[in-house]
Amino acid sequence: MATSNFSAKIFFLRFLSVLFVIIAAMFAALWDVKHNYPVINDDIEKYYRDSVQPNIISDTKVNSLEDVNSFLSIAIQLYKSNGYTDAVAKYLYKATSAGDTNVYYYIIRRLLKEKYYKLASFYISDNYFFGDSVNYYKGVVNFYNGYWKDAIDLFEASELDFPTQKAYYGLSLIHLNDISSAFNYIKKAYDEAPNDSICVYAYSYVLMLLNKLNQAKKVLYQYIAHSHYEDLFILMSQIYLKLHNNDSAKFYCQKALDINPNNTTAMNILIKINSKQGNDQEALKLIDKKYKEDSSTDVLYTAGLLYLKQQDYINAIASFSEYNMNVENHNANFIDTVYPKSLYYEAYCWHLLGNDYKASQILNKCDNLEVSSDFLQKIDSLRSVLNN
Repeated sequence: MATSNFSAKIFFLRFLSVLFVIIAAMFAALWDVKHNYPVINDDIEKYYRDSVQPNIISDTKVNSLEDVNSFLSIAIQLYKSNGYTDAVAKYLYKATSAGDTNVYYYIIRRLLKEKYYKLASFYISDNYFFGDSVNYYKGVVNFYNGYWKDAIDLFEASELDFPTQKAYYGLSLIHLNDISSAFNYIKKAYDEAPNDSICVYAYSYVLMLLNKLNQAKKVLYQYIAHSHYEDLFILMSQIYLKLHNNDSAKFYCQKALDINPNNTTAMNILIKINSKQGNDQEALKLIDKKYKEDSSTDVLYTAGLLYLKQQDYINAIASFSEYNMNVENHNANFIDTVYPKSLYYEAYCWHLLGNDYKASQILNKCDNLEVSSDFLQKIDSLRSVLNN
């Protein structure tokens, strides 16, 4: 009798355990509990196809991925022409009109992938329904816009429970000069997801900063052959620059440009390498292709030097002047060691064109700036010539 009761109890406990597993699975399906949030990876189109089912897109304005991309492309073109306007907001709204959370995610992912970071910030602020991943996406947008402390706060609010978030958290810490803590988080992220492009990038990047160049290179080699993530190729190029291998650095920059012909970082590196190697015409071709319409880049100083070498003083002045205005307008509290040199060369070009009054005005801006002793001699020599 006792044995019979014991067997019944065992059967009942097993029944309860099976029932518990079934109920837990039902609740997980009901609430769609996920911790592997979407990341900004290589195949964004595949993500959309896998995540957004056709029956979700029910609004008459948006019935397919093509519709979403069409409205989004119009919004991007308007933004590039006139900044964030009501028209841009309208087309973003049209692109989002299906109303499904995954559509919001898709739009944010595409804006980030194409490096429209400010537009992504506007989009997030104007749209309030982002589901469970809201803090993650807000954190990523803040990271790319340079608000690293805000990004850290948002990532911490999401409890850092998946690899890509840890990677971005670590990258944010790097910008706040906490490399030791950054390495710990990024290493955990890479160990958990060694095939995730963001985790690979973050781990290789922090290794490079720690001057573990061969280890960083090895991590990238294991992943880069099958990747379409252009930043990985740029990072490999930067590692080779530190190893003083300019030819390999150029090779990987070109790989990045094959993926995205408008990648300004890759162009910057190629221009500087070509300039160092004496390939002035190649460097000037790149400058003519891109940088006459992009005055925000630090390659303007290199461009000025190249134009000066070619005795093209007008374009040299234009390049130095744009660089100097960028520093004056955006880096008021930042000590830029190139700035006084750029001022000197702009003044020198004005002198060569016979406008010593303008040259003196520019050169006077060097007063009270920190300048190396050898360059100070150049400034004093030019000032002496202008005063005679």
